[in-house]
Amino acid sequence: METELLLHLVKAVDRIEKRLSEIDGAIPEHEWLDPIEFCKLAGISKEALRYAVQKGKIHGDALRNTGTVKRQHLRYHRKLALDQYLNGAGIT
Repeated sequence: METELLLHLVKAVDRIEKRLSEIDGAIPEHEWLDPIEFCKLAGISKEALRYAVQKGKIHGDALRNTGTVKRQHLRYHRKLALDQYLNGAGIT
């Protein structure tokens, strides 16, 4: 009895994981967001975003400068930047 229930639960979890991966796969990974969109996604202010970039919480491939060296216009990779910000903020 317990074995059948456990097997049924494992199958249900597998179906849920498969469905979640399909939903996540529908969102393009290469999506770049402007600062306002990223702030809405992360639930932070523009000042907190600027501070995170200055302190190195968001860095590397998660950032792209579409402006000039003197006048930067940063774009944020949806997945990489959010992961870096949440890990740097101590939220996992």
